[in-house]
Amino acid sequence: MRRDRGVRKILAGRVGPRCSLRHRMDDAQRVLAEAERVLRQNWREGAAEGVPYAYTEPSPGRYPWQWYWDSCFHAIAWRRLDSARAERELRSLLAVQRPDGFIGHTIFWSEPLRGMRRLTYNVTSPRTGMTASIQPPLLAWAWRIAVGDPAEEPGIQRQVQWLAEHRDLDDVIDRLSHQAPYDQLALQRLKKRKLLLKDLIAKVESQLLPDIIA
Repeated sequence: MRRDRGVRKILAGRVGPRCSLRHRMDDAQRVLAEAERVLRQNWREGAAEGVPYAYTEPSPGRYPWQWYWDSCFHAIAWRRLDSARAERELRSLLAVQRPDGFIGHTIFWSEPLRGMRRLTYNVTSPRTGMTASIQPPLLAWAWRIAVGDPAEEPGIQRQVQWLAEHRDLDDVIDRLSHQAPYDQLALQRLKKRKLLLKDLIAKVESQLLPDIIA
């Protein structure tokens, strides 16, 4: 009798973890299936002013546009399901890149920015195709994971160069501001140069970007 109870305990100990592991695996499969369902449901593709695009909407209705940050993570997820979609999502970011390498953090592909929301997005004009601010530059990192070597993609190299040039100017201004004593005239000249660059960027954006939200 004691022996039978011992066997039952051993069996119970063996069966319990197996059942628990099976349940965890089932839960993981359900999560993966739901993630894939959402990605496929939110996939959008088309063309705006002759420029093809393909991306995953972060939230249909509320956030229908393409976000730089989100698309980088979407591409990493897509590589597990559809490597072609992973690359198309990232290439859609490069499709609106300015000649100087800049890529905005929100791209207004299929519908314009309307109403009060225009007050919460950094846009230079109602007709602009993307914001004038950026998010953390994850494109090269996401490209390496989902597509290949980012050093072989000219658009990524242009973006890296743009970031280096603008960060260098900010770093110089910051260092001068904290040095004692500092050259007030040199600091003012650098700040003026920064403002001129911002004005030039706004002009280039309004003149050269495709009018994708008309």
